[in-house]
Amino acid sequence: MQTLHLEHLDYLVIDEADLILSYGHSSDDIRSILSGPWGLPKVYQSFLMSATLTGEVEELKGVVLRNPVRFVSRRAPSS
Repeated sequence: MQTLHLEHLDYLVIDEADLILSYGHSSDDIRSILSGPWGLPKVYQSFLMSATLTGEVEELKGVVLRNPVRFVSRRAPSS
C-alpha cells in the first residue's frame, strides 16, 4: 500500500468548484483533505475556479485561498 505525499506540491487547483459542491461535497470535506496527514507544504499557490459564486463557493474560497484575487470574465453581447 502506498501513501500519498504532497510535501512537494506547488499548485493546488480546484476547477468547477460549484459543480464539486453540487455533487454533495462541502467545504468541510475539502478542509479535511487539506488538513490530512499528506505532508502539505506551508506555502503553495491555490487556484479556485467556478462559473458561479454561490454562498457555498464563497465559503470554500475562505478554506482554500489566502489573499484571494477575484477575476470576473464578462461575455460581450451577441449580435
